[in-house]
Amino acid sequence: MSNALKTENVLQALELHKLELEMQNHALCRAYADLDTTYRNYVQLYEFAPVAFLTLAENGRILTANRSASDLLGIARETLIDTPFTQYLCPTEADRWHLFFNNARKQTVGQHCELSLLRNNGRNLIVSLDCRNVLSVDAPIMLLCLTDITERINQEETRRVAAAAFETEDGMIVTDADKTILRLNKAFSRITGYSASEAIGNKPTFLHSGKHDAAFYQRLWSTVTEKGYWQGEIWDKHKNGAIFPLSLTVTAVIDTETQAIHYVGAFRDISSEKQIETALNETRIRLENQVSDTQIALLKSTKEINEISTALKVLLKQQNPIKRTRKPRFCMK
Repeated sequence: MSNALKTENVLQALELHKLELEMQNHALCRAYADLDTTYRNYVQLYEFAPVAFLTLAENGRILTANRSASDLLGIARETLIDTPFTQYLCPTEADRWHLFFNNARKQTVGQHCELSLLRNNGRNLIVSLDCRNVLSVDAPIMLLCLTDITERINQEETRRVAAAAFETEDGMIVTDADKTILRLNKAFSRITGYSASEAIGNKPTFLHSGKHDAAFYQRLWSTVTEKGYWQGEIWDKHKNGAIFPLSLTVTAVIDTETQAIHYVGAFRDISSEKQIETALNETRIRLENQVSDTQIALLKSTKEINEISTALKVLLKQQNPIKRTRKPRFCMK
């Protein structure tokens, strides 16, 4: 093979290699561009995520924080960097966090807990914390994801308190805007004799005793509409047919547009009070009658005493003769 032919072969090989390099370079540039786009998207996602992200070093100091973390704690991001995460815990959470953190660093799967943190304004907040170990070039780091659950926890607490308050000695029902019973407590069944399955889905009219006319109930609901509540005494009918008195309060639950969306009725049986009231009234009337009779007797006795006294005076005057006055005798010397 001549030198010219060898040279031509080498040039063709070099040209082919050049094309391969250019294709590889193009692929690398495209991969770099894709990587750069992915990185930028990650940064955007990290920065503007609706949840707070923090990364912690092995010693528990904050390495990075996104904007949501800054907003959550009320502290500028540059202030958060290189500060210990424990600095933002409520004092009562310190020991629990140390145990959790030390255990989480040894795990290969994500860990979860709920913590109370302290905002810069001094207010507490409760967060749901998810963490995962992440391998890095220098040293392992821990990625924290924090979600503010303060409102949810407070709502759950409020519901628990409301549920506890609902189960009182007083009967309670909750109806919708159409006055259909949605919920009742145990005291309702104890007082009326009706179970939950018998009452829920019906309107409270099945309790009407017949002692009140339609005008009474119209006035009741008109008052609820005008004032937001009605309070008074009412007679209802027990499941066994007995009619008994109740002290009732009806309250409207209003939405943001001032429309009634629910009604809450709270009542208690006042039969015993009515019996005591009746007994007291009877005793009062009896005592008033006794007092009246006594006063009449006293007046009669006083009149008789006065008459007797007058008669005695007359008799005394008759028994004692009138003494005549005699002139004194003078001695004449």
